[in-house]
Amino acid sequence: MKNGKNISSLAVLGILGLLLIVWPGATLTIVCKLAAIALLLVAAAGIYTWFKDRSTKPADLARLIGSAAAVIVGLWILFNTTSFEKLIPVVLGIVMIIYGALELYKAYKGGKNPVSMALAGIAVVLGLIVAFNPFTAIKATVVCAGIALVYTAVTGIINEMKAGK
Repeated sequence: MKNGKNISSLAVLGILGLLLIVWPGATLTIVCKLAAIALLLVAAAGIYTWFKDRSTKPADLARLIGSAAAVIVGLWILFNTTSFEKLIPVVLGIVMIIYGALELYKAYKGGKNPVSMALAGIAVVLGLIVAFNPFTAIKATVVCAGIALVYTAVTGIINEMKAGK
């Protein structure tokens, strides 16, 4: 019976992957809205806990302020999902640029390893593409994630079926 349960989980994973491939924008919007709701729930729990305890300790007051900030961010994400979606790849692109530049510098200083330098250069170029073309980049990223999920599901199901024989 265990194989049947694994195959069911893998099938759900594959369906999620197909949704990401076919409707990357809509799926991303749903995920962002769910993340905003989760953030609001966590923030509400933090605020509720503070009101229940009414502690004036600095750590508890900081937690209250953090929870209030999380409510603001959660509401912003919930009602400005498109803006949030565009922000994700910009931040990711900047991180890629910084990481690639640091790795390029390390490779240059560490003996000019051509493979490391090439990979770091590719990271910088991809970071620039992602940061300055966020709408296309995020959809491409979502589609790639969907392809990876479908691949994982299909290979997992095949392996489960082979193991069941």
